[in-house]
Amino acid sequence: MPVAGVTRRTEEHAVDRRRVAAEAFGTFWLVLGGCGSAVLAGPVIGPLGISLAFGLSVLTMAYAVGGISGGQTVLLAGPDETDLAEGVTPNN
Repeated sequence: MPVAGVTRRTEEHAVDRRRVAAEAFGTFWLVLGGCGSAVLAGPVIGPLGISLAFGLSVLTMAYAVGGISGGQTVLLAGPDETDLAEGVTPNN
């Protein structure tokens, strides 16, 4: 029996489990690579090494799971030239 004010989930509002898994894995990788290097080897590698660890973590996940999640979307044009929901990804 339907409840007042509650609608059924449609396909366009359904959660894509692959995207959720890709985002979770990307976040795990960023925390492991970036924060891990800062905490465990920070005094040894210094600020430049920590910056490189964060940058390489983001880069590897953008190319590894970016096609699935689209989380690395970058706008190359201003808001007057394109819709904010649209962007350019490395896979386009």
